[in-house]
Amino acid sequence: MGLLSFTLLILGLFQLVSAQQNTDPNEVAALRTLINYWNLGSKINLTIDPCNQNASWTSEDSNPRVACDCSSNICHITHLKIYALDIKGEIPKELFELKELMDLNLGQNVLNGSIPAEIGQLSKMQYSFSSNNFFGPLPKELGNLTSLQQLSLRNCRLSGQIPERIGKFTNLKYMDLSFNKLTGQIPTSFRGFSSLQFLYLGNNNLSGELTEDMITPELIALDVSFNPLSGNLPTQFAKTKSINVVGTSINANGLQDNKVSGMLNCIQGKTKCKNKGSSTSFSIKCGGTAQKSASGIEFDDDSEALGAAALYTSTDEQWAVSNAGNFISNPKGNRYVAMTDSQITETLESELYKTSRISPSSLRYYGLDLKNGKYSVELHFAEIEMEDSSYWKGLGRRLFDVYIQGEKVLEDFNIQKEAGGSKKALVKTFEANVTNTIMEIHFFWAGKGTCCIPYQSTYGPLVSAIHASQVSEAAGASSSRKHVGQIAGIVIGAVASVVILSSVFYLWWKKDPQGLLNKAGDWGSFHYHPNVKELVSLISDSLMVFLVFGKSSLEANEVVKNALDFFYKMSRLQMNSEKCEIRGLV
Repeated sequence: MGLLSFTLLILGLFQLVSAQQNTDPNEVAALRTLINYWNLGSKINLTIDPCNQNASWTSEDSNPRVACDCSSNICHITHLKIYALDIKGEIPKELFELKELMDLNLGQNVLNGSIPAEIGQLSKMQYSFSSNNFFGPLPKELGNLTSLQQLSLRNCRLSGQIPERIGKFTNLKYMDLSFNKLTGQIPTSFRGFSSLQFLYLGNNNLSGELTEDMITPELIALDVSFNPLSGNLPTQFAKTKSINVVGTSINANGLQDNKVSGMLNCIQGKTKCKNKGSSTSFSIKCGGTAQKSASGIEFDDDSEALGAAALYTSTDEQWAVSNAGNFISNPKGNRYVAMTDSQITETLESELYKTSRISPSSLRYYGLDLKNGKYSVELHFAEIEMEDSSYWKGLGRRLFDVYIQGEKVLEDFNIQKEAGGSKKALVKTFEANVTNTIMEIHFFWAGKGTCCIPYQSTYGPLVSAIHASQVSEAAGASSSRKHVGQIAGIVIGAVASVVILSSVFYLWWKKDPQGLLNKAGDWGSFHYHPNVKELVSLISDSLMVFLVFGKSSLEANEVVKNALDFFYKMSRLQMNSEKCEIRGLV
């Protein structure tokens, strides 16, 4: 009996040890190398099996996270997340020993170097996310990842052409290669994306034209903005629910929404904007309904639900807004608006901050039909999603950049930090020059901060309101009006001189009974009245000066008046007996 009990005890211990130590040893060794290389030993205990179900790093909310598939006798690492933990350096080759990996998230770190060709060994990968400092081309071996459903290599400084083999991703639903330095044409193999719903290629250097066969029936959103693409928008693309071609040379006249089509052409400088140059201000209640501030500013309605790649134009066509990107955890149901019922402090206008426009990537506002000149730009913020808490919910950080007219005015901007807490109003004021009647304000997420605290998709730019007003006109505008005034003054002066000279000759003719005027009209015939010659000479010379130097009409009239006074005094002296009196134009 004792021997049986001992045997059962040994077997039980063996089974327990086997249950806890059954991860593929090659994968365990590779993971330990990665953890040591990235100095994450304090976050993952390397003394126990990484697939231990009781380990703290296995839950979906964990960061770093390691999750496994233990459905067979041996566990395999299938999920690896090391997100926004400032890991540095190149990707170690040991990563590619995790051949059963399905989900890899190394986003928002400072990894560098090129993406290794060995990535093609991870053929079971379905989700891949990264926003780092990679450089160089996309490896053609990326095409081996035929199981991919989501691929995000946004803002990674990648260059070169998109590999043709990437079109083998028949299961791909989401792809984001935006904000890189990719060149060449969009591969024709894209027609193989039979399941693709969201495609983001904006802010690269892609050229050529969009073709009909690039479109897929499942496509919901397409962003090719800010690329040197050209040609006409294919008919099939025009039917896409959400499309953004701002900053391209694509002819957008095929869009079903004529208003958006016209506004695209306006922003791209292809056609004149409606009532061009007619406004000196615009005000937007970002993400909310129209409101009037205590100071009397009318903030326009901006509550329209934006698409994942969209351009919306205001009712009066004085401004427009474009969005690119979608929150992957909720790709179809987000209106790109954040809201709260809480009271906003540090302001007398709490309602202005209770709704905000948000974006997972890139949000641009355009002021249209503006008079050129210098403007004051007020940006209103309040962090209404992050929480002030001493617990884990207070660990979230929203960081984004702001550009005005292409100039970065805020980098790694943290509303909560600058305002001194969440749900506190903050106003940032800047100056900007408008030279082509359009102002662009760009809110951009550079992949920094957190993504999922206090809940999923809590990241990206957020803005409550915008108010821009002109503080001074462009030099060209004021000088143009001055030039018009100068021309008017010269014309008035010239007309005045003609009237005066006519009056002079008329009066002389009336007061010259002795025939002092020579029939030949020689100036010498005025030898009894030299002041006439001096008057005509003075006015003639003065007007020539005004024509050359562009003096104002007031100055021209002043000279004419002085000339008349001079003529009058001289005439009184020399023609006292005739009581000659000239009434001139003053």
